Amino acid sequence: MLQQLFRHLCARRPLAIGCMIIGSLLFVLASALQQAAAGNVPLLLLSIVLMVLGVAGQMLGLLALMRGGKH
Repeated sequence: MLQQLFRHLCARRPLAIGCMIIGSLLFVLASALQQAAAGNVPLLLLSIVLMVLGVAGQMLGLLALMRGGKH
């Protein structure tokens, strides 16, 4: 499933850019959530999960852009 998504992103450059932007926004949201959590454990765990998803989205989009249309 992840390989299909990667191939789809490689074939469609605007989608890869969108994936990077969404990953960046998730990371910013997670950072703000972590600042607001102030000891609330469920919110801290949610912010960590969002950070991981944000970084994964950024890396997936970046790798797809670097690879380009090559298969």
